[in-house]
Amino acid sequence: MQCQLLSFQQTIQSNGKTLFIALPIPDKLSAYHDDLVDPTLPRGIIDQLSDPRLNRPQVEKVIQAEIAAGNLDIYLPNDTHFGGRGQALTAETVLQYIEKEPAKSKQFKLAMVTLKQFVSFSCNKSCIGEFIKTLM
Repeated sequence: MQCQLLSFQQTIQSNGKTLFIALPIPDKLSAYHDDLVDPTLPRGIIDQLSDPRLNRPQVEKVIQAEIAAGNLDIYLPNDTHFGGRGQALTAETVLQYIEKEPAKSKQFKLAMVTLKQFVSFSCNKSCIGEFIKTLM
């Protein structure tokens, strides 16, 4: 998957106007992995996205730090989706990521692709070209 994301990034950024940011969001089980009774369970796909060339804010580290600090409102109580705090942390992390490279943030317009969108398009290869055109 990392190779596909890097390929998407290269293709999308080749126009010199669009900044590709991969934004895989940790699910609730991954975020609370360290609290599991059996921590030998697999951690998830995000840990496999480690290539430094991939434009990817490390949202999972911010979320896990917030959980470790005792904030319980990252995810909705009876759901696996982010609550307001999880959404805010993600937005702040993405903005900080863009701001750390001001040359990129001024040169490119922002195109964020969530892992869910990526997976749905990669499953239907005929749509990948159309998907990329929408970002250019």
